[in-house]
Amino acid sequence: MSMCQLKNAKPAKIPKEVTIFATFSRWKDTALDYLYTACKFKTATLLGLEWIKKNLTYDLTKLYHEVLYKILKNKRYGIGSGLVLEEIWKSTKALDVDIRDVELGNWLMFQAMGDKDKNGNLNIRLIEPSKIEVLILDRITDKYYRDVVKVNVPKGYKHIFEKIYELGYSKQLAYLGRIYINNYWCDYPFEEVINCEVQFSIPTKVYIDLKKKYSKNNGRLIGGIDFNDDRINLAIVDCFGKLRDTYTVFFNDVTSRGCPREVRRTKIMQGIHEVLDYAYHHGVGVVITEDPEKLGIYKVYWIKKGKRFSRNWNYKVSVFASRFLYDFPIHALEYSMKTYWVDPEGTTRSKLHDLIMKEYGLDRHTASAYCIVLKALGFDLNKPKTPHPGERFVFY
Repeated sequence: MSMCQLKNAKPAKIPKEVTIFATFSRWKDTALDYLYTACKFKTATLLGLEWIKKNLTYDLTKLYHEVLYKILKNKRYGIGSGLVLEEIWKSTKALDVDIRDVELGNWLMFQAMGDKDKNGNLNIRLIEPSKIEVLILDRITDKYYRDVVKVNVPKGYKHIFEKIYELGYSKQLAYLGRIYINNYWCDYPFEEVINCEVQFSIPTKVYIDLKKKYSKNNGRLIGGIDFNDDRINLAIVDCFGKLRDTYTVFFNDVTSRGCPREVRRTKIMQGIHEVLDYAYHHGVGVVITEDPEKLGIYKVYWIKKGKRFSRNWNYKVSVFASRFLYDFPIHALEYSMKTYWVDPEGTTRSKLHDLIMKEYGLDRHTASAYCIVLKALGFDLNKPKTPHPGERFVFY
């Protein structure tokens, strides 16, 4: 593991839970019932948000009894809606945004809290490693019933689903279950079809134990990672700030409108693992990324100041959300790498950034990846020293 002193970086926060998913489709009346349940959940969440805007506080107990349960008529779905609102409330406080300016995104889904005593989850649960049971509303009677459906589990998740089923069935694990509706349409001859994802949130430790690729890492170099909407750039640097190698993964088509959500996510995840695998086999023991918490604040600042406020830019931001930065430390652990965060200010625009591009002939994104490491090591990005004879340039 790298022994470099990272003066301006902090250890990344490791999420407590990881989300795994599988896909499935439903037709005709059942498809409409899934849509009805998701719309009910969205309505409850929307009215719950209006309650928060009116009272300017988040109180799950009052919110549940006064709004959520009255609409959903189910305790676990009511609390699931409350969890969505809790995340919105926390985000507005962290980013200093007025809750009254917040609107719900364009999503359709419903989720339920986990319960160990109910085989992991009562409303959305695994009854076999590749089969789920979902509690949904009949759109005509407005009463709940259970739908059993076989799901398509991604190859890399099959052993995880088997383990989660085993732990849930033996009442050792509770997991949050979520049904996310990716798209829906009317097929010939006038047959309603929906394409869904079932998502389960499981403890990070369980996920890492099952997904770890390398149990040991003796790398002594540092990898700077710059995330963008169409690529990931890696700069490999030693403890003295010397650039050793660079690598870039492109996924241009994920930002195009109409690209399916699951395809977009899969390609980005493949890119993340390709970069990490390259870094591991080239001596990297520590990776550094931009601080997603700071990055979120800067994005809000740009919008407030009227910068980058275009339809296309906002679409790209929504496509490549900072959640990939939040999840990155988990994937780095699969390669036994530690992740650190650095304040992104100055890593994209600074005197040193411009000088690196000129001297090394790097593109601006790779130069940013290099600057991320240099800032973490304590170099001043705005004070590059004039090069000495026989040297490229020196940093202070």
